Amino acid sequence: MLSTAFGRIGANVEKCHERYGQPWDVMGTKDVSLESYGQGGIQTVCRFVDGVCVAVAYNLKTFTIVNDSISPTGPRFDAKQISQLLNLNRGTSEWIIETSNPRGGPVDGTYVTKDQTKRASVSFAGIRIEDIAWSNSERAKVESDKLQHAVDAITSEDPKDHSGE
Repeated sequence: MLSTAFGRIGANVEKCHERYGQPWDVMGTKDVSLESYGQGGIQTVCRFVDGVCVAVAYNLKTFTIVNDSISPTGPRFDAKQISQLLNLNRGTSEWIIETSNPRGGPVDGTYVTKDQTKRASVSFAGIRIEDIAWSNSERAKVESDKLQHAVDAITSEDPKDHSGE
């Protein structure tokens, strides 16, 4: 049985440190960071925004590498372990499968909680769970940045031609 010591969406940095101990790798800033933990053969990576976990990924520490990629034939979480990790992060809602992965295992696919607050992706590479509001906000920022970059590229040719004057 998996320990309940693994990360939860919505937990703060201190709670994750209590569960895992100190991270073995930290990237980012105080406001936005990725912290990696290792416990019991599982690598857990939490993304924190303003000190709150908005995304968590679970991977087995040992896996098979083929052609510089994680191989789908290596060790993987079984259905019970996947269910435990999903349920740890569901809050008061339930998970429903949105799309199955026909090329994957029987539980591989994309899940969403009934209250539409969390999304999960399950595959041979592991489990990725994210807060939907945060994810949508980040996606909108990226799209806005891409659009602004395109507008800047167009208008940088000759600002007078594109100023609207």
